Formats: sequence, C-alpha cells, structure tokens
Amino acid sequence: MPRASQASPQHQLVKALVIGEGKCGKSDWAARAAEAGFNVLYMDADVGSQTIAGLTRDEINPVNPSVLDRIFILNCSDELVSGALDYRFVNMFKKFCTASPTFRWNDTQGREFSISQDGDPCADEIWEIKPAAMDHNSVLVIDSWTALAQSAMNWACDELGLDPIEISEAERVKMRGVYQAAGEKLTMFLQMIRSARCHVIVIGHPREFTKTEKTPGKSVAQRESDMKVLWTKMVVRSSSNNHAFEMPKYFTDLAWIEVDAMGRYMIDFRASNDRISGSHFNARVNTRNEGSFANLVKHVGGTLPNENGGPASIDSWLTIHESGFSLGDATKKPGLVLGGKSAPASTVKGVGGLSLLKK
Repeated sequence: MPRASQASPQHQLVKALVIGEGKCGKSDWAARAAEAGFNVLYMDADVGSQTIAGLTRDEINPVNPSVLDRIFILNCSDELVSGALDYRFVNMFKKFCTASPTFRWNDTQGREFSISQDGDPCADEIWEIKPAAMDHNSVLVIDSWTALAQSAMNWACDELGLDPIEISEAERVKMRGVYQAAGEKLTMFLQMIRSARCHVIVIGHPREFTKTEKTPGKSVAQRESDMKVLWTKMVVRSSSNNHAFEMPKYFTDLAWIEVDAMGRYMIDFRASNDRISGSHFNARVNTRNEGSFANLVKHVGGTLPNENGGPASIDSWLTIHESGFSLGDATKKPGLVLGGKSAPASTVKGVGGLSLLKK
C-alpha cells in the first residue's frame, strides 16, 4: 500500500457525475476528453453520437478530425419492440460490467454480438472489448444515467408483470416494488463504476428533491400538499429521488453544466447547499478550456496520455475485426504441448464476483 505522499498518478482516477439540462454541453464536455489523448468508449443511449459527429464543425472550438478516431460509440438505447420499450440498455450494461473477460459488439448492426443472430463466421465488423483491461488512459462515458434508470424501471416492471404505459390504480401499489428493484440494480452498477480501473463520466439530468414532514395536529394519512416543506435540493434523475440522494458517494467529482448569457458552456464544480455537489476543483469555468476533463484529471492528481508521448493505445482492451469475425477461432482452446502445460487462453484476467439479479 503506497503512502499518501507516494500515490501513483495512474491510480488517481476520475469518476465524474455531470448533471445539466438537455442540450447544455454535457456530451460535448465528455467527448472532448479525446482531445487530451484519452481513448473514449461512449455508451450512447440518448442522442450523444449526433453531438460527437458535429464536434469538427463547432464554430468556436472545432475538434481536429483525427480526435474522433479515439471515440468509440456503442449505440445502446432501449428499443421499441412490439409496441413497447424493451430494456436493452440495462441488460447490455450488466453484461459489459461482468464480461469475463470479453464483451463482443456488432458495430455493423449496432447491438451486442449474438451467434444465433450473426452466425459463425460473421461478415460484420465486430468489436472485442475487455472492460477489465481499460486503464487510466481510457474513459468510459455513460450517456445517460437517466436512460439507464428508465431501462432499469422497464426491467423491474416486466419482472413484476406491470405495463409501464398502462398502470391501473389497483396496480400502483406494486410500484414500490418497481422502485426498489430498479434502485437495487442501479446501486450495483454504481459499485461497478466506482471499482472500474479507468476514468468514468456519467451524464445525468436534474430533478428537484423535496424533503417534507407531516404537519402536527392533522390526520395521519396526509396528502403531500398538506405536509410541511423542510428543504429542497437539486439531484440527478434516477429511479427515485431517494436513490439519487445516495449517488454522490460513488463519485470523485460532481459537476453541473449550463449555458451562460453569452452562449458559452460553463461547468460548475463548486459546493452548494442547493444541489448535490462536491469536487476536487472548486470553480465555475468554461468547459472548453480551464473546465475541461483533462484539467479535472490534473486536479485529482492523474496523468494525461499525451504527457507520456502521445495518444494511448487501445490494443490492451479493444480489438476491432473490420473484415469479419469467427467466434470459434476467437474462443479456440490452446492445444496441449507434449511434456508441458497448456498455454493460457488469455493474458487478461476476467471480472469475477457478483451477478446482478436475474436476467
């Protein structure tokens, strides 16, 4: 165990929760981590890829086209199936977090690789990702927590036999179980985010949390409008306000992004009583310069890839098969060597441990 005076910069990882209204620069801020040489694996369950595609055409701070080569986008939003939304995002995120050791993605089809759907061999472009091998030169972006929480709610409704579009008054008593199940799964995801060996940016949207108490002298079964408001605080939108209030402890830094009167993207790391907050960087600054992700990494004590001689390599955690892929070849076991031992199947250790609920 290193002394605090000798902490390795490679272990000083940013786990950032970035919150803001829609279209205020959150995806822009996260994707621009690639400008500092980081390789960015971008899980897009909203519309972040459209923002990323426009970075090179930005009127004020255009990005060099070569930077986009270091941003790898997984379009993983829930899909409309048979007239209802599925919960593809939450299933995909679970499999990604627990990959042992490889998560395979069909980039041509924009979905997880499936041998039953894709066949073996497959002519599509397949990505082999080893999440456990992502390090301090990599950034995992989750866009957004709102989408992941809604996907978890869809999953929980399916588990309890509820249709989230048509919930009757008689069925609403079961919603407590939906919030609980979704919250438990999301908490497990937060633990995995905290344990990841790479930088992580989670994009979220705001919601108001209101703390109330029952008014003395009135009936026990009081309506919310009859209760006394103790305080209000802005939190991130999650499966419930109570769950959102517990989220900050899993992150190193919380930040709020907004557009100022001049149309500039501003990021606020300052502590506040009015919203969940806390960061190693106590300032409100422009996202494009002093407020960049790269500068936040420096405040945490980490290092930038370009400080070590240029952009980092992806070879340790990502293999892209552009001209076809064979699962049989990729998973073929090594043969025995006469008089010796079989060679290991992989040099990268897998992620063992807990599984996340059912499905």
